[in-house]
Amino acid sequence: MNRSIAAGWLILAVAALRFLLKKAPKWVPCALWAVVALRLVCPVSFESVFSLIPSAQTVSRSAITGGSFDINSGLNAIDAPFNAYFGKHAYESAGEMGGIGGGLTKLLPWVWLTGIAVMLLYAGISYLKLYRRVKPSLHVRDAIWICDDIKTPFLLGVARPRIYLPSAMDELQQAYVIAHELAHLKRRDHWWKPLGFLLLAVYWFHPLIWLAYGLFCRDIELACDGKVVCSMEKSDRIAYSEALLSCSVSGKKRMACPLAFGEVGVKERIKSVLHYKRPAFWVVAVSVCACVAVAVCFLTNPKKEAALAMLAETEQASLPGGDGEIVFSSIFTYHGVDYDLTERNQAINALMGQYPVGKYIVVEGHTGPKNLIYCVFDTEAEQFIKDFAGTNLIWRGDDLTTAVYSFWSEIYDYEGKYLASVELPEDGGYIRELAFSEDGTELIVTILAASGDEMETTIDIGG
Repeated sequence: MNRSIAAGWLILAVAALRFLLKKAPKWVPCALWAVVALRLVCPVSFESVFSLIPSAQTVSRSAITGGSFDINSGLNAIDAPFNAYFGKHAYESAGEMGGIGGGLTKLLPWVWLTGIAVMLLYAGISYLKLYRRVKPSLHVRDAIWICDDIKTPFLLGVARPRIYLPSAMDELQQAYVIAHELAHLKRRDHWWKPLGFLLLAVYWFHPLIWLAYGLFCRDIELACDGKVVCSMEKSDRIAYSEALLSCSVSGKKRMACPLAFGEVGVKERIKSVLHYKRPAFWVVAVSVCACVAVAVCFLTNPKKEAALAMLAETEQASLPGGDGEIVFSSIFTYHGVDYDLTERNQAINALMGQYPVGKYIVVEGHTGPKNLIYCVFDTEAEQFIKDFAGTNLIWRGDDLTTAVYSFWSEIYDYEGKYLASVELPEDGGYIRELAFSEDGTELIVTILAASGDEMETTIDIGG
């Protein structure tokens, strides 16, 4: 999920560059789509200070496994309203949230696999139907075949690609079509387009991947047109454009026809052919530099130091005492022994602090925006005994059993018993701080609204 979101930023950048680099060589957009494919297939990514990806982990594990349903896109304008809404409406209690999270954990992989299966089944059936249609074709020469049952020429096949031409096509148009399809063969587009569709099948749930695939199909056709017409006179380019117009097909057949001559963007391609000019050297140089810059800025993730700085700005530890030091790690160390907190909750990605309370140490783990996991470590037994999922954990003195904490708009005690709830502002907000009254019978709740205004309310919790 996070890999596809990071790739989404790259797709937006490539789409913008396509518009800005209209005078660049037509192979440049194809090179940029190769960068997108690399981002989608590569399981690891290097860190860089030049990275323009706002967040490498927009969706935390806790969004699926339970504990929170937050996003951390790195853009507060997106995160604040989204997290405020789901904090108020998505779950009615911590127990219900855990049930939903567990159900999602089991359901979502099957939904994803079903989507992949449907996509591949569609592609397979389309290919078989097309293969049956061209099976009685007549071999002309080399990889060129003539078929009576097709209306537009195309290149079909991966291991042994063949160029199929309609039998009704005149010889002049055939020459242009064959030149175009041979350009596809030289560029190995009969490999790259199926690979693009395979990535689309894997990431079918991401709308920007669909956009990328559609633009990629256009760009490989434009690149082949440019390769063919670069040495043509204007009269030949006009004839080539007429062949394009006569062979145009519906965009609905894009999946079924792997590389059809008049498949996509015919109007755009005709304009490009008729107004073709060889790119100047400086245009080529700028285009290559743009490709390198995009690769450096969008194939890499932001450095952890930057992520920590953002975390420090947005997530303030509120517990009394302790070191309050933010550590981008899930490892808690006591007497030389390391304890991995992800074994208790896989969503923990940073330690916000460690706080001694009598014989216990409360380890504050970060899971998402305004969401924490408090793990209670018994120093005598040298093991963890309890976890709290929420924020603003407080207690009185050295007695941890007096602890209370908030979970969105609700307040719970040390045993996880529901105490009360507060009404959050309609425009969004969250509980920023909890505090005991002097006699310990009331709880003072500070609420921060999305507008930035603070308000206080008091809850009676008894003695």
